[in-house]
Amino acid sequence: VAAKALVLPALLLSVVGLRALRSAGFLSSRRAYRAALRSQGTSKLDGPRLAATVADEADAPIAGSVREGLAVILPNQKQGASFQEAFYNPVMVFNRDLAMVALAAFSELRQEEAKAANGGVQAETADAGLSVLDAFAATGLRSLRYALELPDCVQRIVANDCDPDAVRHIQRNAEHNGLKDRIEVSCEDAMRMHELGPFDVIEIDPFGSASLYLDSAVRAVADGGLLAVTSTDGRVLCGSDPDRSLAWYGGRAIRGRGYTKEVGLRLLLQKVATCASRHGCTIEPLASLWIDYYARVYVRIHRRSAEIPEVPQKSVVHQCIRCDSFFLSRAEDMGDQLGDLRERATSSSGPPGVGPRCPECGGAFVMAGPFFRGPTWQRAFVERMIAICKERRIRGVTSWRKVEGILAALSGEVLEAPL
Repeated sequence: VAAKALVLPALLLSVVGLRALRSAGFLSSRRAYRAALRSQGTSKLDGPRLAATVADEADAPIAGSVREGLAVILPNQKQGASFQEAFYNPVMVFNRDLAMVALAAFSELRQEEAKAANGGVQAETADAGLSVLDAFAATGLRSLRYALELPDCVQRIVANDCDPDAVRHIQRNAEHNGLKDRIEVSCEDAMRMHELGPFDVIEIDPFGSASLYLDSAVRAVADGGLLAVTSTDGRVLCGSDPDRSLAWYGGRAIRGRGYTKEVGLRLLLQKVATCASRHGCTIEPLASLWIDYYARVYVRIHRRSAEIPEVPQKSVVHQCIRCDSFFLSRAEDMGDQLGDLRERATSSSGPPGVGPRCPECGGAFVMAGPFFRGPTWQRAFVERMIAICKERRIRGVTSWRKVEGILAALSGEVLEAPL
């Protein structure tokens, strides 16, 4: 009886896990699952380990290869080292699926703009596709998926990584996927990506904070181009290390509030806006999302002209330490308090027009910011992405429902009201 009680839950978990992995695109058959178990000498595999050892037997026969979307990445082969499994983070499948949808939407937008500029006539030129730089390519998986799943949207792809072993791995993966002549591979420091540009789209997905690379990215992107930025330093952006957020993003984060992650997104956008302003540009956020443990923003960069308005000014939030009341202040109205914010989080005089004490409970205030005050997304662009999700236009994307769901939630946000 005890043995049956243990076997039944294990069987159910195995079936549920198999179905979930098959629906996510990791498994193509039960035979592949059993082959993976035999290759690992075990009776069960967790998700990441399974994803790193299972690929479709017909399409990816090499042990240790990984299939995602229409692309297959091979196991790593470092010089002087034995066989290794491919570096792969299945948690970021959603991030890459979202990137496919965003790039397709941006390609449509650019084509419509080109048509309007050409008097309503669709321009049929050789350079109609987008040029894309994947600044932190690692295995090159994102670049492979761009080339395979969006062939009509992308004309040129540069997969860059500063690690020579990674570059060799990208070259092997490109050749394995039949993209040797389609994907250019470079081995450059991402802080010098402006020397490779200009590009219509630049992907920035480093390990940790993206703040160090934004200045070079702004210089490398073409006028009207798109920066797609992932920053995985959630601890900093969510206020666990406010001094570091001040050093990296120019503003102090706050923790433990319902709007904490939005402040983190706005700090990241403010950093992009600051870098853009330094080079005579303005920003237009198209979509800004907090996903699991990281921030993901899509920001358009415009060379400044009379038709493009200045970047919206910065804001600071004053949060009561006793209750949930908070007040937003324009940074330009704060005077000396803005300088105090760089020294300490506490507010001695409180929000302008309110005073040093909370009118609801009499508590003192702490401050966060300054951060980007303008809209963090554009309704027309998000609706364009949702339409692509509803029509399932891209082969290879597996997390359609999750992408559509998070975009629907974003479209329900109040656009004009920060926090």
